[in-house]
Amino acid sequence: MTPAPRKSFRSRLLLVLVLLTFCVFIAILSFPRHRMVIDYDFLAEINAPSLAVPESERAWTGLREALLGMDIEGRESILEFLNELDDETDAVRLAAWFDRHDELLGDIREALARDRLGFVHAMDIPRGDDRLVLLMGFERSAVMSLPSEPEDSGEVDKSRLTSLELSNRLTVLPRMLSRLLLEHAVMAANQGRSDVAVADIIACLNMGRLVCQDKLLISQLMGYAILSETYQGLIELMVDPETCPKQADLQTLARALADPRLAPLPIDLLGERAMIRDILQRLYSDDGSGNGVLQLEGFTSFSAGTGNPLPRVFAYGLIRPLLGPAMASLADSRAEVSGVAERGFLSAETLMTADPWSMDWTEHDAVAGLISSNNGGIRSTLQLYPLPLLFPSFEAMILRSHEIRFEFEFVTLLVALHRFRDLEGGWPETLDALVPEFLSRIPSDPHDGQPLRYRLLDGGPMLWSVGPDGLDQSGFTTMEEDIPGLRLERERSLITPPGEDLLLWPRFEDSSD
Repeated sequence: MTPAPRKSFRSRLLLVLVLLTFCVFIAILSFPRHRMVIDYDFLAEINAPSLAVPESERAWTGLREALLGMDIEGRESILEFLNELDDETDAVRLAAWFDRHDELLGDIREALARDRLGFVHAMDIPRGDDRLVLLMGFERSAVMSLPSEPEDSGEVDKSRLTSLELSNRLTVLPRMLSRLLLEHAVMAANQGRSDVAVADIIACLNMGRLVCQDKLLISQLMGYAILSETYQGLIELMVDPETCPKQADLQTLARALADPRLAPLPIDLLGERAMIRDILQRLYSDDGSGNGVLQLEGFTSFSAGTGNPLPRVFAYGLIRPLLGPAMASLADSRAEVSGVAERGFLSAETLMTADPWSMDWTEHDAVAGLISSNNGGIRSTLQLYPLPLLFPSFEAMILRSHEIRFEFEFVTLLVALHRFRDLEGGWPETLDALVPEFLSRIPSDPHDGQPLRYRLLDGGPMLWSVGPDGLDQSGFTTMEEDIPGLRLERERSLITPPGEDLLLWPRFEDSSD
């Protein structure tokens, strides 16, 4: 066999050396300019307020004990039972159930008067953890147990609450408990026990307050939902003279509404800021001054965690060193991404604290345009990564923040009107008569900033908003059914027809009856 020419061998060796040099060169270029530094703990940040309070002093401790003592009549879980109670049509059976749980309801009210509910967030939840845990992140299989399993190995008694498991259902239990209390409030009011009804209402207000303490957006919106349902429940009680709280109970309610802790506040975006900060440190390198570039390893692992499939080319180890520098060159720096996110947070906070009738959405829209712009190219996908995937839409949140605060002021005004009538023997001629003895100030119309409109009609009070056109039609409207609270939109429009006002009180008769 003839040996290969020496020249051919040298050519092959040279080719190998060239390829090896090229790979080393690429590896050097792709080496991160700055190292990855994980120096911030998102969970520690948002859990700190709850963890600073002993579990024995958190509201959840008392709520848990009360729930464990409830007779759920053979249902699989407390949620299943409460859902059935929510749809209950047998008033006698429901009243009997409440009677059997009168002491536990008192324990629930007492627990809700505490200063902190005790939310503790975790990415993975050990079975048997008795704390209320809000699930977050991408752990789809995580569950919450209350407690894990019965201690004995015998047959489970399904007449008692033994287990509760929730999968990615944030704050469901607090909302179900508030509905339970509101149901009891209606029953008590119908029985003439307005003191019990007011105690239930105040407990629900406390539930909303406690849920809103958690600094994640989803928790605070759920707290708003609890508060809004409570306000509507109270309004319904004040519509009917037979169920309207008595004077002493109205005073108790007025004192509770005057508690600064129960006044709904603009949403705190600390949790969303913390989450963005935590994720950026896992995607970008760190040069020690808050800057850095998007790193391939963090990009691929994050995309896998969110369930977004990447091109197969990312799976090949020989090609990955080429992709890192190219990808980083297409993305903005860590400081630029963080800066755009902060602009979004600041614009949302500015709008939530602005007067609802004069909100300027220019900056909000500019930031939203930067984050959501996508022409289909890889540059637009990577430029502000991962903000297009994570950054929440704040428009509905901003409007809801204004709506809930108006609902609170409106309910406070109704309580003041009823107190005045009971003490003075009739409704006031003007709202000015309520200040300062019954009310600190008259609520502003969210559409023009003027005091809410009021006049006596057929001997009763009439309250209205001028509506989105800003023109006062003296309360004229063609609407024939109740509008469940005030609803704001970007164009300052409501479901009321143009040229009409929004009648807030008296409530229309339910046309479905």
